[in-house]
Amino acid sequence: MDNQTPFGQSSGVSGNKGMAIFSYLGIFIIVPFLTGAKSDPFVNFHLKQGLGLIVAAIVWSIVSAVLGFILGSIGLGFIAMLFPLVHFGLLIIDIIGILNVISGKMNPLPLVGGVGNMFNF
Repeated sequence: MDNQTPFGQSSGVSGNKGMAIFSYLGIFIIVPFLTGAKSDPFVNFHLKQGLGLIVAAIVWSIVSAVLGFILGSIGLGFIAMLFPLVHFGLLIIDIIGILNVISGKMNPLPLVGGVGNMFNF
């Protein structure tokens, strides 16, 4: 009997769910790259989504630092206290990605899923 679970409209769930989960664990995203698991279409999809999430986090970090400096210099630094909410939102999206892997889905992540489509490997 096959231990793999079907995942709706998508096809090709692999036995590499563990490697796909690494895609959403920050620096550990390099593990699937180093092991060659990226050749698996399921892992590859989630690698791209994880990279999109990392790019979004880096871009937001830069933008929030610049905006925080600007807002602080004009006396509106208190607004910058809201910026961590975006990082919290990215954490929620990260958890959604992990839940997609666990359930065997290949759904794009909300808001940042399109960024992952820019990567070709």
